[in-house]
Amino acid sequence: MTIPTLLVLLFLSSRILKKYGMRSLLHPGLWFSISWASAIISYWAIDAANGVPVYDDVLLAQLMTYILIICFVFFFLTFVGARRLNDAPTLPAFFHDSNTPYGFFCAAALLGSLINWAYLGAQLSYNDEIRQQWLYSIPKITARMWYLFVLSFPASILAGRFFMIDILKKKPLFSLRTLYWFLPAISGVFWSLGTGGRQTIGLLLLAFAIGAASGLAGAARAGFSISSRSLVKFFAAALATFLLFGLFVGMTGLARAEQQGTVASSFDDIWYLAPIGQLVSYNGLSLATYQAYGDPRPRDLSETGPVSLGGLQRFGLKYITGWRPLTVDDTNPERAFASRGLPLASGTRNIFYDFQADFGVGGAIVVSVILALISHLLFLRLGSLNEVTLTASTPHVIAIMFWGYSHQFSLLIFDTFFWLVASCALWDLAMALFWRNRARAVVKSPVRARFDTL
Repeated sequence: MTIPTLLVLLFLSSRILKKYGMRSLLHPGLWFSISWASAIISYWAIDAANGVPVYDDVLLAQLMTYILIICFVFFFLTFVGARRLNDAPTLPAFFHDSNTPYGFFCAAALLGSLINWAYLGAQLSYNDEIRQQWLYSIPKITARMWYLFVLSFPASILAGRFFMIDILKKKPLFSLRTLYWFLPAISGVFWSLGTGGRQTIGLLLLAFAIGAASGLAGAARAGFSISSRSLVKFFAAALATFLLFGLFVGMTGLARAEQQGTVASSFDDIWYLAPIGQLVSYNGLSLATYQAYGDPRPRDLSETGPVSLGGLQRFGLKYITGWRPLTVDDTNPERAFASRGLPLASGTRNIFYDFQADFGVGGAIVVSVILALISHLLFLRLGSLNEVTLTASTPHVIAIMFWGYSHQFSLLIFDTFFWLVASCALWDLAMALFWRNRARAVVKSPVRARFDTL
């Protein structure tokens, strides 16, 4: 059933691209279809390398059914609300980069990342002891430096946008200026080394990609002619970034496997795939774990509320409901079953597994459909506004990140949304207080602006 699902996902992508043109780069449905299409292809590669330990056609068909339902919902929504769209920007910053707090935010984030990394031993490779400690008890230095490091999230979004603008302006791809735009990612690398995880750097690169998509879509709406040379440079940069991230994931995965006495991935014996085999596994393994874990174990929500939406507690729900904060035993219960022989007990899941564990099969469908509808409305809302701030854009950004990461787990489990809103609000506050006379934090439609003012 994976082949028909892949074809439907590709059809959905083509439908969204045809309907919205360059705007589609910021449609959550496009990110959903691309992420799951890549997950299915990665799963096929894992299967070909004998990396799928458990086959369950019923569970796999159930997962494909979930995906097909959301495909249908997004397809139906492409017929809804198109007239509300105008030529307003869907993300801000049609101002020059020298007139923003980008440099300040990057410096603060890099400082926090380096302090955390140095204080915890200045490891140059993955350290499983640090990772296990961090999972159950976050070090005080990490908790404190997080307030600096979190500034890298709005910086990464704007870095992607400015980087794309540089490409469209035909500026040199390999230069110190390009390195400047990748400072948030560099901060993420040191943060990952200091915490033993890879999720943070992945989210920063995802934020960067959203910013780049915004820059490309904004330039097209502004009437700028995008040359084939610019597109080639963009895809070359994207490929290089993907391979470097794959190499980073592969190196940390090999180190983790060596320290845990396990196998890094099913591609270890394939020399040309081993360096990025971990990334392929990371991308497609949720289809294998969905079969290996069996039917999601129903969760007791009386103390925590829905685990799949646990990050929303940060917005005050825990004070109203009395729910306790989530622990690693709530968010990654499968890890505890590794000693009992559960295959692939890494905790890699997907949104449908989490939703079904919280709400059952019917509830998982209802919640997924509601979130798809909200995501589409956010896309229409920002597309119909004449003015928008970075803070106002964060629900749309998190919707893109949620569906783009949906093949891994529910991003709303964690407090990513809260910190993205908080850090973007700090960006807008800095713009209003210190950069007011040099740039505008709120801008009007770029169609009436010349591209050389970007």
